[in-house]
Amino acid sequence: MTLGVIISKLLGLDNYASSAILVVLCIKHTKVHSLQAIISRLVSCFLVLFLGSAIFSLLGQSPIVLGIIVLLFIPLTVVLKVQEGVITSCVILLHVFNAKSIDA
Repeated sequence: MTLGVIISKLLGLDNYASSAILVVLCIKHTKVHSLQAIISRLVSCFLVLFLGSAIFSLLGQSPIVLGIIVLLFIPLTVVLKVQEGVITSCVILLHVFNAKSIDA
């Protein structure tokens, strides 16, 4: 958890405390299950960032567009078998929505 916050602060992320929450959510009963959760959430995160940035760029940022992204995102995670990352990815999407941009 501490390492997640340190890395987030070094990267200059505004919501670095959220990384601690995401780290805690990845802790499972075994190392194998924890690794599976991490991979699932990572794939979901990249998927929602790609989908969100593409759709926000095309349609703008509004609550309706946010809903459209989530409606497209959830079935994609099921198809890719990474639905365990839906909740955490939606939190990340909301951070992007509130920030109004994705800066590299």
